[in-house]
Amino acid sequence: MKQKFVTAGLAILAVAMSGCLPKPVPIPIYDDRPLERAAKKPQEESNRLVIASVVDGHDIKGVSTAKKAEAALRRSLLSRGANIVNIDRKMLKRLEEEVKRIEMSGGVSEYKLPEAANLSLHAEISDIGIDTFYTPPVKKKDGGYIPASCRYTANVSGVVLMYKVNPVEKLDAINISGSESRLETHVASCRNTSPKRELNLVNTAVSDAMESSKAGVLNLMTDTGYVISAKNDPKGKSVYYHVSLKPSKGAKPGVGVEFLMEFENSLVAFAEGAVACTSHKNAAWVKVSKPDAVSRIKKFTPVRLKYSDGVKGQLQDLRRQIIPCNN
Repeated sequence: MKQKFVTAGLAILAVAMSGCLPKPVPIPIYDDRPLERAAKKPQEESNRLVIASVVDGHDIKGVSTAKKAEAALRRSLLSRGANIVNIDRKMLKRLEEEVKRIEMSGGVSEYKLPEAANLSLHAEISDIGIDTFYTPPVKKKDGGYIPASCRYTANVSGVVLMYKVNPVEKLDAINISGSESRLETHVASCRNTSPKRELNLVNTAVSDAMESSKAGVLNLMTDTGYVISAKNDPKGKSVYYHVSLKPSKGAKPGVGVEFLMEFENSLVAFAEGAVACTSHKNAAWVKVSKPDAVSRIKKFTPVRLKYSDGVKGQLQDLRRQIIPCNN
């Protein structure tokens, strides 16, 4: 747990040092930037995810983590605007059967799930371990002592599988891991901890593991929108783009945005920016600073959100909570 606090602290310090503390962006007073119009207005795509199964694949008897894992994952995704839907048991059972068939033999299933969802998630907690590490007392130079301690650590790992479901086809496998520690001091040795305390450690580690999958899952299910208009930064260094992606669907300050173009029947990124601010009208404005990118962005250029993990992901989470917008 200490390492998590250290990392979060470094992220907060990085925000402060980079000058990214809350500053309203006065979009209304900026000059409009004329935009060349793209050949066609792209179709907006809104993905709908069904969490089909979260299971325990480990061999530890009496430890059930599936419900905790699903709740943590659902909470993490919903807080970032993910569209999660439920389907009836009959469809869910058929979907799980098709996924198992693909996992065993590969390929694409002919089964098409009704329009309730177009993406499916299947997760497994495959390994759980609890380690102990004893540190004996240490005598300091001033004659005092650093007391003996024992650190108990729960480590969890697993996998999140993402599928298209119209028809059923595997998209990606995201490896996940999480940990949680508890320190006891003034002890003669590492004692056998109670089952309840072990379970508390494991449950927190499970939540940490599911949180580690959020960037990968969100990037596979992010909606596609387009550029609506633009404003020039009066300092002449950047351009702000009004995009159709909504803050309520995840377009919050700090979250990355990719600008896309068609290449071999798919959309690929040619430029990147980040949401600078959002308005009370549920509008998002994206800041782009590179001149070569600005010159290629048109009205109706397709866009999608780009989430990060690690420290960069923590910075995104910090900014999405603290950067205001005044229009």
